[in-house]
Amino acid sequence: MGFAHANISDMGSTWYGSPYDAYLVANQTLHSMLWLAQYEFAMPEREYKLGMLMWPQWHYGVLLLYGQHLALNHLVAINQIRILIGQHLLDQSTTDNTVEYITQGTRLNLHCWHTD
Repeated sequence: MGFAHANISDMGSTWYGSPYDAYLVANQTLHSMLWLAQYEFAMPEREYKLGMLMWPQWHYGVLLLYGQHLALNHLVAINQIRILIGQHLLDQSTTDNTVEYITQGTRLNLHCWHTD
């Protein structure tokens, strides 16, 4: 694969940044996903014939998360981008109504679950 790795983890699934940085991350993520799909997952996995058998260790259904993990680490390691993991700014829950959670501060986006 030839990717560098900056040892960054727990990035979450939301990207926020300049259009150019988003382009770099998206392009590298797609490259990572294609490589992983071709070389790391067998045909039964790609066709969802194994279901959730290997979850949570390894699952084709979250290929985007694996791809972005590799992409962001590579881009940071080669000094193409700098990142800040904004766990307190991104993906605010819309189902957690505890006062402490709501008053933590400003959020850039809400994570809306499809629930009743």
